[in-house]
Amino acid sequence: MKRQKSPSIKSPPVAQAILENGELWFNIGQRELPPIAMLGAAALMLRNVSPQALVDAVAPALAEMVEFADEETQEELEEFAEEGRPYTFDMWLTNFEFEPFDYHQPDIWQPFLDALDELPGDDDVITFRAHILDGGRNVGMLLWLVLHMMFDAVSERALAASDPEPENRWLAALAPAGWAVAPLRARDHHRDAIGVVLAHFYNEARKEWAWPSEPAPERAELTERFLMPPILKAFIVDG
Repeated sequence: MKRQKSPSIKSPPVAQAILENGELWFNIGQRELPPIAMLGAAALMLRNVSPQALVDAVAPALAEMVEFADEETQEELEEFAEEGRPYTFDMWLTNFEFEPFDYHQPDIWQPFLDALDELPGDDDVITFRAHILDGGRNVGMLLWLVLHMMFDAVSERALAASDPEPENRWLAALAPAGWAVAPLRARDHHRDAIGVVLAHFYNEARKEWAWPSEPAPERAELTERFLMPPILKAFIVDG
């Protein structure tokens, strides 16, 4: 999928609206933003990208990342077997150096960044590339955002599992049946889209391993790793 390029970059609607309220607000928008602000800004700029386009871009990128990790995984499996220990989900995650809300990520995340960079669209999507995606800032936050956007779309019936290209439909199909778009409590563990997807990859990979391994934890046990960073948890009231 190739991005749709415009011959001349126009002032995007989001940036234009800020400019109309004074240069001060535009300057603030150019600063490094904390994760909670990055989430809102990125969601706003991607609001006109269809859920189907997100799935078709992100699904193959995630699969490519797992393939990159496979060689190191095989070495670790042998080491664990020699030590008489089963391989674990936690050990597998270290291959991705996964820090969901870190500002810098290793090269293994490049396929995901490339996929977002190739999303079709003009205007706000151009602003997203220039000010949110540039430099790979908070790539874990972006993964959290797009996966939750996908699962929310499935839950609201704005995306059917059959909508994406056939080879990418597995990602839409992973949306849990009990997924709630607006959960009432922070302890609703089914809100962990990243955990659902990575646990799926891990359990699928286990089917081909010749060495002992443990299954991924149950969904309720994955939340603390991936659900949201402390800066966001502080804004949630558990009622």
